[in-house]
Amino acid sequence: RPSSSNKSLILHLPVEPAEGGRVEMGLRNMGRKLLGYRDKICNFVSWSHLNGDSWLLGWGFEGFGIRFLALGWGWGLFLLFNSMELDIEICGVRLHYEVTGPEDGAAVVLMHGWGCNHTTVRSIAAILERGMRVYNLDLPGHGNSDEPPSVWGVDEYTDLVEQFCANQGIASPILIGHSFGGRIGLLMASRNDVRKMVLVDGAGIKPRRSLRYYIKVYSFKTAKRLLPLLMGKKRGGELIDRWRGKAGSADYRTSTPKMRAVMSKCINQDLKHVMPSIKASTLLIWGSKDTATPLSDGKYMEKHIPDAGLVVFEDAGHYSFLDNPVGFRSVIQTFFKEELSRN
Repeated sequence: RPSSSNKSLILHLPVEPAEGGRVEMGLRNMGRKLLGYRDKICNFVSWSHLNGDSWLLGWGFEGFGIRFLALGWGWGLFLLFNSMELDIEICGVRLHYEVTGPEDGAAVVLMHGWGCNHTTVRSIAAILERGMRVYNLDLPGHGNSDEPPSVWGVDEYTDLVEQFCANQGIASPILIGHSFGGRIGLLMASRNDVRKMVLVDGAGIKPRRSLRYYIKVYSFKTAKRLLPLLMGKKRGGELIDRWRGKAGSADYRTSTPKMRAVMSKCINQDLKHVMPSIKASTLLIWGSKDTATPLSDGKYMEKHIPDAGLVVFEDAGHYSFLDNPVGFRSVIQTFFKEELSRN
């Protein structure tokens, strides 16, 4: 449990393969494409915990808003969860989200990373939904939610989540953010009454850039202005797109022009200054081999968020909750032991 001692916990646990989470998303999306409607039947891989020591691979059925999780090896039907996928108009955008768990459970707002959607972190919701009310968001510009009406920064995304909580009657939410979702969690927790917070490989610290990076960036910006003038709009645009494809990150390349601007604005917003204002007990979970948001970011947050504790999964990467689902589930269940025991 996080405490003011700020001592990191490094778990030397075997890394489970990430393919489980990726197979789940792939087969769900395949089901949507094949059947062409929301209520569908699909198989998915999931991890479940039984009697504290047995991890079983399950196959599931989903249809008509109800999800069943059945375990192999003769265990039979194990869990039944009601789920709802809804849309709401907030801050000028249509926000899509999924709700699972008992209505009287502690409210959790779950926020995915950049380039992902609510299905990416659904395995996190599955750990909590037996006793907690989980609101799993498609952040604007992702999943089934609209793009922002303008070039948003972290402030605008945080405003949206704050208004969402007010609309749902959530007075003191639990915030869980992976990667980009961590940016929103940091800012929101610094200026609101937040019950607890979990940041998983969270972003929020402006990356330190090398001289080589700035040379590459400003060379691209110069070429973007000059090539259409020197070679014509069409030919110049083709060369710029080819250059962007080689130089930009995968997230940047696959984003629309507006979302590229949003991404640049958010990445360049440093949230170090808000960390000392966070009063919520904060659990930081990191992969030791995370290159997108390096472990040094997690250590900085542990030092500057007053009531924070850091758990490190050895050999895990930026998706530590998928790389080590066994260790992740154990840590999360311990952190939320009180909330989960109420139902």
